[in-house]
Amino acid sequence: MKRRGRPPKGSALVEKFMASEEAKERMKTIVATLTGELTVEEACGHLGVGETRLLQMRDEVLQSGLAVVEPRTAGRPPRETSAEEIRIRELQTRVERLEAELEAAHLRAKFMLKMPELFQALPEDDKKK
Repeated sequence: MKRRGRPPKGSALVEKFMASEEAKERMKTIVATLTGELTVEEACGHLGVGETRLLQMRDEVLQSGLAVVEPRTAGRPPRETSAEEIRIRELQTRVERLEAELEAAHLRAKFMLKMPELFQALPEDDKKK
């Protein structure tokens, strides 16, 4: 069965990234062990490290890669709200409340002028409220 699509690039994919040549060479060698291009023993000889160190580096590379593809919430992370923004929001809420109270006071005053008999019938304590 013939493969369709682009041929796999394997460890050659590493070349397009910005890093030192030594880091690229190490990454290409680690990727080559994952793709089967090199055995672990060949990779150890190529890098001049022992098997334990090579496997440790490979585990760190894979762990870093997994952290990148870990599911996250969509969109931008929420912005931290500064103390100034909190204060502005509080003041805006206060202004809205005071404007509503002022509008209510204007309506009461209009009613008092148009229908004073309604307000004269109320006891003195109710007028203060």
